[in-house]
Amino acid sequence: MTNYTPDEWLLQDTRRRRAEKKAKRIEVLTRKIRIAVVMAIAILGLLALIAQPYTVTYERTDPPTPPKVHTQTAYAATYYVTGYNTVPEQTDSTPCIAASGDNICGRTDVVACPRAIPLGTIIEIDGKDYTCLDRLAEKYDNRIDISCDKDRACPDTVTGHKEVIIKQ
Repeated sequence: MTNYTPDEWLLQDTRRRRAEKKAKRIEVLTRKIRIAVVMAIAILGLLALIAQPYTVTYERTDPPTPPKVHTQTAYAATYYVTGYNTVPEQTDSTPCIAASGDNICGRTDVVACPRAIPLGTIIEIDGKDYTCLDRLAEKYDNRIDISCDKDRACPDTVTGHKEVIIKQ
């Protein structure tokens, strides 16, 4: 055993205590880091579970069919039929956009119909089906106007009183 002077013994004791304190701090920090790592892994695992796509299976049931309001599926009426071109001179500043919001340029299966006929209704004129997507000016609300797109000769060929079948 080594004999220490009191000063040497005090110095050695101080060094030992400092080393013990440092070891304790390192041990505490190591524990805290381990806990933090375990928590991080747990959180990442939960996030991975949450982020996974999942599927829900259920039995499809169709909604009940609403009762029909109109018992009649189609009716005939006589209208004065005219034709129009999709140009600003014969319509408004946006000739391609119908009252329904549809772009009708390039289409010849569209009619402007009276306000009493709902937009989207199918109308048969001279054996050809047309879709009501546009409206006429209010002063002409008693006629049907066939869109002839850019064909300038068409309006003259379709004009006249005709029997029109309005399909629901």
